[in-house]
Amino acid sequence: MATVLAALGGFLYVRLGAELLRGIDLELRSHAGVIVSALGERGPVPIDAGRKLIDPDEAFAQILDPSGGIVEATPAVAATPMLPPSAMRSISGPTFLTRRVSGVDDPARLLAVPAGAPGRPVVVVVGATLGDRSEALGRLLLLLAFGGPVALTLSSVAGWAVAGAALRPVERIRVEAAAISESEPDRRLSVPDTGDELARLADTLNAMLGRLQEALEREHRFVDEASHELRTPWPS
Repeated sequence: MATVLAALGGFLYVRLGAELLRGIDLELRSHAGVIVSALGERGPVPIDAGRKLIDPDEAFAQILDPSGGIVEATPAVAATPMLPPSAMRSISGPTFLTRRVSGVDDPARLLAVPAGAPGRPVVVVVGATLGDRSEALGRLLLLLAFGGPVALTLSSVAGWAVAGAALRPVERIRVEAAAISESEPDRRLSVPDTGDELARLADTLNAMLGRLQEALEREHRFVDEASHELRTPWPS
């Protein structure tokens, strides 16, 4: 049961982490889509096109040129590019990354999308912190740490009670079998009216007791006849 509970807890932990990350990725796609769609419009580069979608405390964005320079950025990440030039060269399509970002305390999930600004290609990078995901996973881990032993205790007590109830008829048969003695050769075990394995076991033991009784009776008859023959004088 401990193994089953541990496996279930591990599955829930991994599954919840994957679902939370999937939700973050969907939000990042939405943020990036708004900014990339606005790039074709005339005017300043629209880094704030998705400002209603982006929480400045938990999400941020940059527009980088091919060399990795910052064209425009939200205030939280205005100082340093979120992607180094080596990473920029490897981006040929929408790419998800998980990394530390300067100016952001928690690890961040990033989505880099190549786009075409008027006059030059750029890369739109949007990101979101993974702090809420880590907190949710931490709460789940704490819940499993406290709830797992409680569930294991309850299941063990229930299993002990069920096993005791299942073995009680076996103990009754054992006590009855121990009480049978040579003075009661015709005594038999009570057969439970269940039709299950215990009933068949009792029938088998009763059949065995019957065979033993017959063998004992034959032995007694042989001894009686032998004693009679030994007491009877042989004719002269």
